[in-house]
Amino acid sequence: YRTNERHNSVTILALGEDRYEAVAARLRAMEQELMVLVTQEAEEAPNRVYALGMALFPLSDYSDVGADVEE
Repeated sequence: YRTNERHNSVTILALGEDRYEAVAARLRAMEQELMVLVTQEAEEAPNRVYALGMALFPLSDYSDVGADVEE
């Protein structure tokens, strides 16, 4: 495969748990939009198979930034 046929992107972000559901819902909506796009009738028959993956998962333990630390 030619390297110009690949799109790789990773975003690492700080996200409060209160915003997680909104971000996850937007990812689900985007996935549905993409499925509509790729299943619409095209001028030519598909001639390639591509893999598309999206993942949203925590990279750190829960942290209550405003909590007092016990000593």
